[in-house]
Amino acid sequence: TLFTSDGSGNLTTQKTNYPAFCYKQNSVQALSANTWTKLTNYGEKLFDTNNAYDSSTGLFIPQVAGKYFFYAETYIDNSTDTKYIGLSKNNVTSSGENFYFVRDTGGNQYGLQITAIFELNGSSDTVSVAGYNLTNAENFGSTNISRGRFIGYRLGS
Repeated sequence: TLFTSDGSGNLTTQKTNYPAFCYKQNSVQALSANTWTKLTNYGEKLFDTNNAYDSSTGLFIPQVAGKYFFYAETYIDNSTDTKYIGLSKNNVTSSGENFYFVRDTGGNQYGLQITAIFELNGSSDTVSVAGYNLTNAENFGSTNISRGRFIGYRLGS
């Protein structure tokens, strides 16, 4: 039910897209080569309706079960390496229904963006952003640190 009525024509919307959060990158994070690493540099809260994202651990832990939409982006300064960004359910870092990733082969300044939909149980499931450098240890995040975002919201049950 998207709306409820009090019988007098007054409608109240239901908070179907809650919980919802948006954090932006507030630092550059150094990553080793050839290993998936959880990105914990999304530290500036823009909003978090249920305080479900822990910026110190990089984990979103919802308190409400349902299907969730996630979007993550990071920007890279002057890389010569192939980089990957992934969205991970329950710290999975192998391709499949609990992990999605995209890659870029480097350049002057560029961005990596990814979206995914996960079904979460509302108690123990987690979602995080992970980064990967193919051959060189390099930074994730840009010196223009206001760019990268990690966003999520509940679509419904």
